[in-house]
Amino acid sequence: MVWSANAQNFSGQWTCSYISFDAGTQNRIERSYTLLLYPNGTYEAAGTHVSSLIGIYERWGSQGQWQIGGMSENTPYVQAGGTANFSSGRSEHFVFWGWIRGPNELASEYSQGGYQNRTSCGR
Repeated sequence: MVWSANAQNFSGQWTCSYISFDAGTQNRIERSYTLLLYPNGTYEAAGTHVSSLIGIYERWGSQGQWQIGGMSENTPYVQAGGTANFSSGRSEHFVFWGWIRGPNELASEYSQGGYQNRTSCGR
């Protein structure tokens, strides 16, 4: 690795998108948000949440903790978690997880049994 995977290098503002699709229900969820990673291991996120099947559009925000993992396996990633609060009044657990693809890119993909999701962040 040419770059160093440490909290100082990945702190700052990231622009992120999350898309999930459930083939069984045909529901697509999209989230666009800004993720602020602080050197002290805390984060803030804020953005929009759209669910096409049921016509939901709402704003959301989250705060919590983040860290870098996977260093011993030489497959570094950023993970974050906390509570997300939505403009509708509901809340849910927010989980962010992205492979470190370079100094300015975080990304992850997952699929199983007709369910797919993709997260990407850049700066």
